[in-house]
Amino acid sequence: MHKVYLRGGILYLILYLSGTRLK
Repeated sequence: MHKVYLRGGILYLILYLSGTRLK
């Protein structure tokens, strides 16, 4: 469960950073 949660958090972080860069 921890691994899945961590993976989701990382993916979310990448998407967030990408969105900020695009802006």
